[in-house]
Amino acid sequence: MVILVTASPRRGSNSRILAERLLEEIGQEGIVFDLYKQNINFCIACNRCFENLRCFQEDDANRFFEYLERANLLIVASPVYFYGPPAPLKALIDRSQVYWYRKFILKEKLRKIKGIVVNTASGEDPKIFEPIEKITRVWLNSLNVKVEKYFKFDKLEEEWEVKRRKDYLMEVTLEGKKIRSLQTSRDR
Repeated sequence: MVILVTASPRRGSNSRILAERLLEEIGQEGIVFDLYKQNINFCIACNRCFENLRCFQEDDANRFFEYLERANLLIVASPVYFYGPPAPLKALIDRSQVYWYRKFILKEKLRKIKGIVVNTASGEDPKIFEPIEKITRVWLNSLNVKVEKYFKFDKLEEEWEVKRRKDYLMEVTLEGKKIRSLQTSRDR
C-alpha cells in the first residue's frame, strides 16, 4: 500500500500535483492523506505515549499511524513555509514521538518502509530546502522510512505553476516509471 501525505492548503498545490503524477506512474493504488482535511491535534509533550505506545489523543494522527503499519511506500508532498514544514505536517511530525521512542529507546525493530519526498518552494535561495529536509529526514528515520528519493523543486510561486514546468513533471514521471519497473521485475 502507498500512502501519499499532502501538506498544502492550495487547490492547485504544486507539491501535490507532482506527487500525484509520481503515484500515477508507480501504478499502485494509494491512500491520499491530505493534512488540511484531517483533524490532528498538537503534541502536548505529556509522554503518555511512552507508557501506552500510542497517543491518548483520538484524532486522525492515529489513523495515519494505522495506515503506516500497512504501507510499503510513503510519499510526503509539502511546500516550504518559512524554510520549514507547514503547521499540519509539523503537528503530524511531533505526534510521531512514539515511533522515536520505540526505535531509539526501546530498540524495537520497526517495519522498514520506503519513502519519497516532494518539496516545493518559491524563490531561488540555494539554502531554502536545508531546514525542511533535515526535519523531514529525522522524522522519517524515526518512522523507519528509508528515503529513496528526495525531490526539491524551486521557483514555483503560483498555484498550478508546475504544470508549465515540463522538466519537473518529467523528473517525477521517470522516477515513478523506475519504481514500477523495479516492482514488476520483483513480481516475476
